[in-house]
Amino acid sequence: AQIEEAVRLFQQAADADDAEGWRALGYCHEQAVVFPQDNAQALKYYLKAAVAGNRWAYANLGYCFAHGLGTARRDDWAIECYRRAARTGVSPAMAKLGRLYQEGVGVVRDYPRAVAWLERASALGESEASFDLAMLVARGQGTARNMKRAAELLRLSAERGNTDAMNAWAVCLLNGWGVEKDQRQALD
Repeated sequence: AQIEEAVRLFQQAADADDAEGWRALGYCHEQAVVFPQDNAQALKYYLKAAVAGNRWAYANLGYCFAHGLGTARRDDWAIECYRRAARTGVSPAMAKLGRLYQEGVGVVRDYPRAVAWLERASALGESEASFDLAMLVARGQGTARNMKRAAELLRLSAERGNTDAMNAWAVCLLNGWGVEKDQRQALD
């Protein structure tokens, strides 16, 4: 009953031309909350919210274009949407943009630019960004190679719940990579 009430309120907000209401309805359609999953409808709501100035809607649009949800996959549009959201401080968009620069998806691979976006997203609490940044720092891609810093980023990402980072942090502890070797802590 609470979920249905929440969706009713989102609909009421959207009916009053509220951009966050449109974005929330888009999410409900994308994630099949009350409605059947309908990515095309989600995309329409996200677009309406973005045009109305909702900065988070650009991140949602970026995800839709990156994964072909409700539309054909368009890496160039995904990049543009993630950029718009990232420039306004949307940390998940910063993390996605950093990864796209890291992997060269939709853009020319640019490790320094990837590092810059991942640094910002990591500082705002994005565990995925901390993990990706740790991998770049460990390899010296786009920044100086620094195993101590990489290990610290892995620890931070692991504490934020990233399971890839948990495993990598444990390997660092077992082998003494960037940290004092501590097999007991690694196995805890």
